Amino acid sequence: MTDAMLIEVDGLELTTPRLVLRPVTMVDLDDFLRIITSPGVQEGTLSFPPDIDLEWARTRLGEGIAKMQKGECVYFHIHLRDVNGCEGAVG
Repeated sequence: MTDAMLIEVDGLELTTPRLVLRPVTMVDLDDFLRIITSPGVQEGTLSFPPDIDLEWARTRLGEGIAKMQKGECVYFHIHLRDVNGCEGAVG
């Protein structure tokens, strides 16, 4: 990967009239765990084990954050602007 291909995520935030999208952080761990343990998510994701626990989620989220810090990708945490709850995540 060349420097020209790096993705800078520090301070990145995208907004729409309804949503705020920002790169995930470890603060998002509880939301991440809730999303990945929702019905149908594990079954549709071959890289997830059958029994996800908090430690597995912490490790997986940390790996994603490390990839972002290397500039390899961006994983967004999506919030409704008028509600504090997380609506989901995209990568």
